[in-house]
Amino acid sequence: MPIEIQCLNNTHSRQIIDLVLNIQQKEFNIPITISDQPDLLNIEDFYIKSGGNFWGAFINGELAGTIAMVKFDSGSAAIRKMFVKQAYRGKELNIAQKLLEGLIAFCKEQLIHHLYLGTVSILKAAQRFYERNQFQRIEKYMLPPRFPLMSADNVFYSLDLNPAKTNVINEVGVLALSTRLQRLSEQLRKDGAAIYQLFDIDFEPKWFPVIYTLHRKKMISVVELANEIGYTHPSTISLLKELEKQGLIKSKKDRQDERKRFILLTPKGNELVEKMSPVWNVIGGALAEIANNEHNLLQAIEQAEEKIAGQSFLQRAMQLKNGR
Repeated sequence: MPIEIQCLNNTHSRQIIDLVLNIQQKEFNIPITISDQPDLLNIEDFYIKSGGNFWGAFINGELAGTIAMVKFDSGSAAIRKMFVKQAYRGKELNIAQKLLEGLIAFCKEQLIHHLYLGTVSILKAAQRFYERNQFQRIEKYMLPPRFPLMSADNVFYSLDLNPAKTNVINEVGVLALSTRLQRLSEQLRKDGAAIYQLFDIDFEPKWFPVIYTLHRKKMISVVELANEIGYTHPSTISLLKELEKQGLIKSKKDRQDERKRFILLTPKGNELVEKMSPVWNVIGGALAEIANNEHNLLQAIEQAEEKIAGQSFLQRAMQLKNGR
């Protein structure tokens, strides 16, 4: 029986709806209607326009199976509408496998590296199919924020199309946010130190916020400095002790309040800043290239900081624990 797989568009909507709703409602008694999936009424706008696609497998002109892909991020996409008519299922025709392989080939051509999907717990055969094809079952919270969630879905899977670059921490998603940020910070710190060495400058990247703030502010109290760089008072004191030992900063007492100390750069510190200024231009240019992508890193950090300032990570977790 010859199988023809072709791309679908709005002219195929009625055929797609008949196939999908019959399987959902009549075969598996899933309480879902066309109003719950308006994407089927406009294939071109929902799937194709965003960089995805919709495929159908035809046998003698009859639509026997479908699969679709929604591109929701630069390198991520969601599999949708994976259905094969009961009469055409099985290894003999292998329609589902052919549809999936075609979708994956398309994704690789489009440089899409991560696939996600949601399904319903009652669809056991579908789950076995995805697992045979190396999809990993994940929890709902591990889905990317922009994943197009269907209300009926309660089982979720992911597939990394570039497995050489994957690991458990990457797969776990937002749960490892702190770890990912720490890993990125450590890599930037390590490379930053190497850049300073390249310019024959003995300087630790962790000293930068203090040195740069003193360069800009000239003289500042310890409390004000801690507020400027966003560190705790003990962490700031620890950095100041290191820099004082290096002869890069000094302190002087406030004439009105001897308990209060002002921090400023020494001549050696100012000389170092002058030497580092062209290096900062190089570092800034390289970091701009790293941050300047589709989801601007610096803007994303600023937005996250604003959210945390309004309500902390701990407060949000406590709300979820108590059911809001």
